[in-house]
Amino acid sequence: MRGGCASCHGSDGRGRTTPTFTAPNITYSNLTDPQGMLQPDGTRAMTYTDAGIRNAVTRGVDPTGARLSQPMPRWQLTDQEWTDLLAYLKTLQ
Repeated sequence: MRGGCASCHGSDGRGRTTPTFTAPNITYSNLTDPQGMLQPDGTRAMTYTDAGIRNAVTRGVDPTGARLSQPMPRWQLTDQEWTDLLAYLKTLQ
């Protein structure tokens, strides 16, 4: 995640603010919160499943199929890289 995801989401996954955007908190507990993911503006979005997280990372879409904002890259990941990334996200508190 360092240099990739961490560039925007921070090494702790809690998000960062840049001059052009604020990246959301991508800790696993926030992404999968049954009340919905807490957004940087304090509103709630949808709840992500593991498959939904993978679609966001690799296809740039949220669980409803809507495109994520432009700063979110579309990462090309092997199955093993995805497994490793998901395991890492689950360690972020």
